[in-house]
Amino acid sequence: MDTPGSCTRVPACAAGRPCALVVALHGCNSGQYVLGTEFARYGDLDTYADTNDLVVLYP
Repeated sequence: MDTPGSCTRVPACAAGRPCALVVALHGCNSGQYVLGTEFARYGDLDTYADTNDLVVLYP
């Protein structure tokens, strides 16, 4: 875990539709101080969020 994090929230969720929460953990040494934003940018979880009404949290 790291101090900064990010969250992806698709428009449907922002508009009030019920959505599921996914906490995206990469594993050991997954803090942004090690990976930067690479996991969030290239993990393709945001693609699934768009098509499945998900909020993705990258702690």
